[in-house]
Amino acid sequence: MADKVDIMFVGRALNGWTWNFPVPTKDSNLDDLLNRIKRNVHENDTPLPEREQLGWVDERNADHPDYNSKRSQFWQTIREVMEVRKKAEEKWWHGIVWTNFQPLSRDGANPTSRMVSVMGDATMNLLLAQIEEYQPRYIVCLSGMNYAAYLLARATRTERQAGTEESEYVEYAGVADFPGAEGVGLVIMPHPQGRGKKRAVMVEEILKHLI
Repeated sequence: MADKVDIMFVGRALNGWTWNFPVPTKDSNLDDLLNRIKRNVHENDTPLPEREQLGWVDERNADHPDYNSKRSQFWQTIREVMEVRKKAEEKWWHGIVWTNFQPLSRDGANPTSRMVSVMGDATMNLLLAQIEEYQPRYIVCLSGMNYAAYLLARATRTERQAGTEESEYVEYAGVADFPGAEGVGLVIMPHPQGRGKKRAVMVEEILKHLI
């Protein structure tokens, strides 16, 4: 069982990654491929401790040739929330887990509708397994209700927090029970991309619901 984390942030879909794996064939070594995916390493990569695996967000800043995390409203929102919540001796990513409603994509783009159809219920089953494994105190969905409604539907109990209708961006805030994880705080927000200066409002509203 992994240590209980502060917040699990859930995005919409993985939009490319630092390395790609081929579609398996009947001759593929599936055990090796799955182990590398779980450890998030390619053949020539050095595995990092799980606690440090989100350090790439800081490494891939404005000076990185392939990806600029400073241009990602998604990652800047998460960073700003955690800079407030983290312990003084920790880095901002130490208290979080990141996942997506759609965890697989094609190279450099969101998954196609065909890919989403093929993945089917397996994606939500995986998310529920991650929630049970990591036991987050809170889940913050930066996806909009059109994605997060499927997670709400799989909760065994929900209790909506009063006053959320006064928020500009909060689509749901409350407590939810999931199989193997009870009393999880749940906040659902739209994806922050394109919000510009309004991102500060989103961060403030998220923090308001993380007691």
